[in-house]
Amino acid sequence: MKKLEQYVENHKQYRDSYDKCQTWIRDMSAKLSTCQDTSGDKETIQSQLEKLHVRINTLNIIVKISLSRIVHVNKAINRH
Repeated sequence: MKKLEQYVENHKQYRDSYDKCQTWIRDMSAKLSTCQDTSGDKETIQSQLEKLHVRINTLNIIVKISLSRIVHVNKAINRH
């Protein structure tokens, strides 16, 4: 019975991580879409470019952490 409880808990953690990742992807997609407008003066475009670089760097960090967590929980699930 304890094994089944652990399996359910691991699956919940996996699903939570997956859901958070999906939400983050949707949110990031919406934020990135605001950078599509290339009109404006040089300073406006430079500001948008800087924001885009920050979002890309954040994306790299969060994706690595999220995927690592999902892989870890997935391994725990598959061990059972």
